[in-house]
Amino acid sequence: MVWARVRAALIALVMAVGLLDGLAIAEGRAKERLSPPLKRAAELASRARAGLLLPFRIVRQALVYNQRWTLFGGAQEERHRLWIEGRVGKRRWTILYRPHDAEHAWFADSVEYRRVRAAWNVGRKGRRASYDAFALWIAKHALRERPDLSAVRVRLEEGEILPRGGGFQPSNRFVLETVHRRGGQP
Repeated sequence: MVWARVRAALIALVMAVGLLDGLAIAEGRAKERLSPPLKRAAELASRARAGLLLPFRIVRQALVYNQRWTLFGGAQEERHRLWIEGRVGKRRWTILYRPHDAEHAWFADSVEYRRVRAAWNVGRKGRRASYDAFALWIAKHALRERPDLSAVRVRLEEGEILPRGGGFQPSNRFVLETVHRRGGQP
């Protein structure tokens, strides 16, 4: 009977420590965007949490259980939107694919698939190592599927995610542009 109570108390303690440790408190860039009173409250909450968790530091270091991360770590305000464009001869570029654009949805099912998107979508650390391979693969696919095209351009448009589902605000600045021509023509 005593062991059951001790065990219940230990389980409750572990749950309380886990809850405290996982408590979402603004840190880093998120804290910098807060108003001064909220920033001060976040600093006080962070210090209070650190003080309360101090007795458990030895266990934390021994078991290496701390994993604080942002729930939606990829959901930054600064984002990039993929453009895939084709050209016939020396004519203007025409959009083949652009996200959330029903008129330009060529190959959207594949490009938007989460595992494929992970190859080209700029992450928190910047350009993905797989970006060039993705751009070459998608360009070859477009040139194979569309014999009228002489070149395919793959690039990312910088922009900002607007709050409360407001959409994407394009900047008209493009990065990571690659052009692939049929037969390697200049």
